[in-house]
Amino acid sequence: MIKAALKGGGLFAMGYLPGGPWAYRYLTREVMGTQRGHIFKLQRVWPDTVGIFAATAGTMEGKRFLFHECGWTPFPACMNYLTCGSGGVLIGTTVSGSRILERHVTESINEALNTVDDLSSVTPIPPQRIQGLDGMRWRDGLEGFLEETDTAYFREVDPGMLPVENDSIDLIYSGGALEHYQPPLLEAWLREAERALKPGGYVGVILDHRDHLYHFDKRLPFLYYYGMPDSLYSFTHGNPLLYHNRLLPGKAMEMIEAAGLQKVKVLRKSIRLDRWYEDGEMMEGGFGIERNKLAKSLREACDDDLKTAAAFYIYRKP
Repeated sequence: MIKAALKGGGLFAMGYLPGGPWAYRYLTREVMGTQRGHIFKLQRVWPDTVGIFAATAGTMEGKRFLFHECGWTPFPACMNYLTCGSGGVLIGTTVSGSRILERHVTESINEALNTVDDLSSVTPIPPQRIQGLDGMRWRDGLEGFLEETDTAYFREVDPGMLPVENDSIDLIYSGGALEHYQPPLLEAWLREAERALKPGGYVGVILDHRDHLYHFDKRLPFLYYYGMPDSLYSFTHGNPLLYHNRLLPGKAMEMIEAAGLQKVKVLRKSIRLDRWYEDGEMMEGGFGIERNKLAKSLREACDDDLKTAAAFYIYRKP
């Protein structure tokens, strides 16, 4: 667990230093270019995600798609354009400090085109759209790309005040970001998502429930932070670089439904991460932490919650 301790210690120190979170993000994202990895992460998961949306919401064609916490590359706009015909709405927030960097435009287009075969297996991609995106590689500038793909891009947005009109969005997606929101802010975002959706529109939220230090050291139990006493958790995770809410999947469902959204399905992945399990289906894979080691505030967790590494929450506005 030495790697996890070193990583956690570094983030803890940087998170509490004045200007530390800004310096860390600037160094990793703008100097080291680590956000390139966001392209390849989405490239792996997007066809699967689109397939789930298409099976749930029907055709993707012509849908107005809002991608929340879009990251530092325009890759989500490329994927929205291919699957829906428009880059949709991209949101960067005050929580992540995200802004799209122009230097990632060409790479995003190239990798989106490399995903066409996988996308085509779950939703039709018109050939002219592929040709159109291919031609954008030779144009200069982020602003021109956003205009040509019909993308509305908003950065530094308050998650509790989304800059879109009521009943204007068909699909909302947020993946691997909302677990970093304090519960009151997450509740506010869910209310805004319900407001923005058209009646019958869908929201899909992927929460990575794993302790994020597990990504640096696989010897750590993947729900290790569920076992930390509340006072210790508040101390170690009380800064912008380490914060990860401890919402159990069951509690996350209650919070989403309290915002006025109706459950369509909840899909879970165990630590094996090889398939999605329907909520209530017998999950393979072990517990992320032993029940007798849970923090007192989390002792009501069910077995499925303690086996859930990640969950895809799909809800609908009535």
